[in-house]
Amino acid sequence: MKQENWFLILIMPALFINTTNALDPIHSISFFIFVSLSLTKIIIMGKKNIAIVLLLIVHFVRVFLALSLTNFTDESALLIFKAYITFDPNNILSKNWSEGTSVCNWVGVSCSLRNQRVTTLNLPNMGLIGTIPKELGNLSFLIAFNISNNIFHGHLPYELSHLRRLKSLDLQFNELSGDIPVSIGFLTKLQLLIISYNNFTGSIPREIGNLPNLKMLSLRNNSISGSIPSTIFNISSLQRIDFSNNKLFGILPVDMCTHLPVLEIFVASGNHLSGQIPSSLSKCWGLRQLLLSRNQFTGSIPKSLGNLTKLEKLRLSWSNFNGRIPDEISHLVNLKILAIENNRLTGSIPYAIFNISSLQIIAFTNNSLYGALPKDLCNNLPKLAGLYLSRNQLDGPIPTSLPKCGELGIISSSSNEFTGSLPSGIGNLSKLRELYLDLNRLTGIIPLSFGNLSMLEVINIAENDIQGNIPSELGQLLNLTFLLLGSNNLMGEIPQSICNISKLQKIDLHDNHLSDNLPSSIGLWLPNLDTFFLAGNEFSGSIPSSISNASKLIRIDLSNNLFNGNVPMTLGNLHHLERLNLELNQLTNDPSFFEPDFLTSLTNCRHLKGMSIAFNPLNAILPKSMGNLSSFLEIFLAGNCHFKGMIPSEIGNLSNLVVLGLANNDLTGTIPNTLGQLRKIQRLNLYGTLLEGFIPSNFCNLTSIGGLSLGGNKLVGSIPSCLGNLSSLRILDLGSNAFTSKIPSTLWSLTDILVLDLSSNVLIGSLPPEIGNLKHIRQLDLSKNQFKGQIPSTIGQLQSIESLNLSQNRLQGPIPQSISDLISLKSLQLSQNNLSGIIPKLLEKLLDLKYLNLSFNKLSGEIPSGGPFMNFTASSFMQNGALCGAPRFHFKACSNGNRRGRPKTKVLLKYILPSIASVAIAAAFIIWLLRCQGKNREVPIQVDSSLGLTHRRISYHEILHATNNFSEDHLIGRGSLGLQPVVISVPTQSYPEDFDGINLCT
Repeated sequence: MKQENWFLILIMPALFINTTNALDPIHSISFFIFVSLSLTKIIIMGKKNIAIVLLLIVHFVRVFLALSLTNFTDESALLIFKAYITFDPNNILSKNWSEGTSVCNWVGVSCSLRNQRVTTLNLPNMGLIGTIPKELGNLSFLIAFNISNNIFHGHLPYELSHLRRLKSLDLQFNELSGDIPVSIGFLTKLQLLIISYNNFTGSIPREIGNLPNLKMLSLRNNSISGSIPSTIFNISSLQRIDFSNNKLFGILPVDMCTHLPVLEIFVASGNHLSGQIPSSLSKCWGLRQLLLSRNQFTGSIPKSLGNLTKLEKLRLSWSNFNGRIPDEISHLVNLKILAIENNRLTGSIPYAIFNISSLQIIAFTNNSLYGALPKDLCNNLPKLAGLYLSRNQLDGPIPTSLPKCGELGIISSSSNEFTGSLPSGIGNLSKLRELYLDLNRLTGIIPLSFGNLSMLEVINIAENDIQGNIPSELGQLLNLTFLLLGSNNLMGEIPQSICNISKLQKIDLHDNHLSDNLPSSIGLWLPNLDTFFLAGNEFSGSIPSSISNASKLIRIDLSNNLFNGNVPMTLGNLHHLERLNLELNQLTNDPSFFEPDFLTSLTNCRHLKGMSIAFNPLNAILPKSMGNLSSFLEIFLAGNCHFKGMIPSEIGNLSNLVVLGLANNDLTGTIPNTLGQLRKIQRLNLYGTLLEGFIPSNFCNLTSIGGLSLGGNKLVGSIPSCLGNLSSLRILDLGSNAFTSKIPSTLWSLTDILVLDLSSNVLIGSLPPEIGNLKHIRQLDLSKNQFKGQIPSTIGQLQSIESLNLSQNRLQGPIPQSISDLISLKSLQLSQNNLSGIIPKLLEKLLDLKYLNLSFNKLSGEIPSGGPFMNFTASSFMQNGALCGAPRFHFKACSNGNRRGRPKTKVLLKYILPSIASVAIAAAFIIWLLRCQGKNREVPIQVDSSLGLTHRRISYHEILHATNNFSEDHLIGRGSLGLQPVVISVPTQSYPEDFDGINLCT
């Protein structure tokens, strides 16, 4: 062998090593074998044909180098992708994706056999967090990309459009955001595009219509808006479209199914789509699912849907469809789910629908359907599992054929008008889990057969007219979680057997006629009970202490019964308790304790949010431990409990208190300043106690308060002006106290106040025009004070007022005509003032006025007879001597002279006064003349007493009344002094002495 040949053999390993560094093991071995054979050939052949062999070597080296470079591109892209992943909970990529190993062996990576290029990147459900780098666009042989159910965020890079071989893109269940790139339209081989459950925004690119091979398009659960591009409906290969739960609007194209011959599923629920459903949907012959719920569709349901004979699911709920359910729906012989809930459908349910034997769900909840159900409803529904008909107007009896629907698991027919008794055959539905028949007109008794429903979890037949006892057989329902029988006419006692159903979570028997004592062991075997409502029955005896063994109790309502004795201290062991209502019973406190010990025990209930013990004769002192009640406490009601002593200042520790009611107790002392610390308080009721002193100044810090009731106490001083700054006030009751001074002007700025009661105080001053600012007030009571002046005409601006009471003040002047604008007024009390003038006839417009009291004033003229005055009696007008009207008012009949009341001042000045002046001048002249003659004759003159010594002075108001406002009906002629009215004599006893306008009370 020649020396040069040995040289080639010696340098071959070095050439191999340098050439194969970048190659994977398979390529390296192949290259080594090829080079070895080539060199052997050269040595054997010598210099003969050496040029040809060298050319072959160069060619194959180039091929191998090309392979190494392309694999390097894929590897580089994947390593960058790995670097963009910031969290890998299982360290899969960090351990497996490493240099020096073939990418084709990496987890989630698949390569083609021919050229070993990456074709699949499949990394679902790995909990990865990161972003998608643009370098992934370099995986030019990628066919499938799936990173679903991770936490990738950020935008989709434009460079993904370089993946021209991509057929499947699955990015669902991530946190990707931004617009869907329009460049996605370049992926013309794409068959599956799934980007559901992300945060994409913007609109659907119309370029998606350029994907001719697309079979599945799912964009559900994003925030995509805009209309659906019509180009999408031209992709004839589409089999499934899902746009649900986005913000899409607009209408569906009229011809949407013209180019979708193989469409099987169309889902667009949970958007803002409007308009009518195109009748062309019937051209999607292969449609199996049509789900369009929760949109704003209108119009009727197209009859043409009956042509979709392959349809299995039809959901059109939560829209605005009206009209009747088409009879053609019964042609859908393969239908399994029919749901058209929460629309405006009317008419009866087509009976033929109940012949679709494949139906599993029928749901027509919350429409306006009426009529009776067919008696043979279940004859042809062997697979029916759910019947949802609640909140309609269906009537008639519940079909007795229900037992034939042997698969029925849920019957929901609440809020209808079903009548008759509960069919005992329901007890044969062995798979029944939930029964809702509440809010109907059912009668009769609870069938004993209900005890056979061993799978039953919920029974709700509340608010009917069910009678009789609660069957003890219900105690056999060991899977029962909800027992809701409230608002019926049930009587008797609670069966002991029910107290043994350990899975029970809710017992609601309120508003029946149940009586007797509660079972002494009621809580021992109810470890899962969280709600216990017995309000409005006739239970008596003591509250069993065993109730505290139901340790998961959250809500207890035993109100409005006849429970007596002490409240068990063991209630404090209910650590999950949030609501406790014991009001309206006969519960008492152990007389050996001044403070109710159960209140102290409730300080252990750290989740307590609301409690009421009102209307129980506890006859105790409010304990200081109240301040240690749950920091979550929002409602505390203890009115009418005969509580004594002072309000403990510690109550100010209840910083989350929203409602505090201590009304009608025997509390003494002053209002604690600490109540002003309750910044979240919205309703504070201390009415009818014996509290004294002033309103604490820090009450003005209660910026959330909506109702403040301090009436019926002994509070003094002035009303704090800062109360007018509490813009949230809707009810302010300060009546029946001893407040003095004027009403603060700031109160008139409470434009949203509904009730203002300042009655029975010692308030003074006049009513300002600003009273008209109370635009929304419904009740205004300023009675029994010392207000004076006129009623401002702006009172007519109180357009929402229903009750106005200004009685027992010193108000003067006329009744404002503007009161006739108070069209909502039901009660008007102006009695015991000094009001004068006529009763405005315009008050006849107040058609809602039911109570009127104008008595004890100085009103005159005719009592109106129309409108609400037709129903008023004499008591509404008594002690107004100058009134006249119908005999039923016990006043004299009105004549032409007194029908209108008193004349106007300007007429008096123009006509009456000149006439009186003329007469007076003439009389004075005659008297002077007679005196002169008497002096001459020295004969004393007897002055006739009729000239004024025995007659009283006629007031201006009497003249107004006597001349009927100086009506021309009383003119005696026209002379040089103008029109001369007739003056009619008025009996002296008809009017009070101060009728001329002088207020004797002042």
